[in-house]
Parts: sequence; structure tokens; C-alpha cells
Amino acid sequence: MAVLILRQHLVGAAGDEAGQSEGGDSNFSDLLPLPWSELDGVSPMVKRKRIPQRTCVSCGLKAAKGELLRIVSLPDGQVTVDQGGKLNGRGTYLCPECRTVPDSLKRGRLEHSLRTRIGEDEWDCLLKSVAITSVTESVD
Repeated sequence: MAVLILRQHLVGAAGDEAGQSEGGDSNFSDLLPLPWSELDGVSPMVKRKRIPQRTCVSCGLKAAKGELLRIVSLPDGQVTVDQGGKLNGRGTYLCPECRTVPDSLKRGRLEHSLRTRIGEDEWDCLLKSVAITSVTESVD
């Protein structure tokens, strides 16, 4: 099976094609049929898998979704760490560097991105959960 693709080639300085001036002007618009064997095994119909990107709420680092820790505000108003990444509710993400330094996590930023208020007891519990999650992930 042959496929029509755009093959670009340079014509020599002598001007091999009709109508080309001397000086080596190039013509880049030849359509030539090529068999699949010459396409280096790459099918033009194959799609690459897209990796979802998320942004850390504390430092702004963009990384793959799986590398970040998700914090979610559940529909009942409780804020918790979502280790599986599948809980319902409004979520935000933390990178590994921000998880290890508790001072880098700003309460106001987290409240703003989750669109909820976090009580004092809930904030302390959340900080402990984030610290425990970062320790268990570093052991794995």
C-alpha cells in the first residue's frame, strides 16, 4: 500500500528542473507515493497518549497528575487528602517539595482554590495527613 506524503528535497545549484533559475532555488512541493515500509514503522494514524498536567497550589510547579498529591473539599465541607485521586469534590494539588515543608503550604491559597473555609482543627489534621502521606510515599 502506498501513501502520498510530502517529500522535501533540495535541487542542486545547477537548477535541474525547468523554470528554475540558476543560483540553487529550492522546490519543496513534490508529492511522491511511499510504501509503508519506508515510513520507519510509524503510522500517521497512531495517537500519542496525553498525560494530564496539574499545577501545585503552593509553588506553581506544573507536573503530571500522578506525581502530585490531591487535596479535596468533599461535598459535605470536609477537607481531606485524596490518595487515589478519585474522590468527588473540588480538588487542588501539591508537589512533593511543598509536602515536605509545612510552612510552604499557605492556608489562604488552599482555601481560595478549594473555595471553602478550613477550621483550625481541620487545618492541623490536614497538615498531619499531608506529612504522613509524604513519609509513606518516600518509603515506597
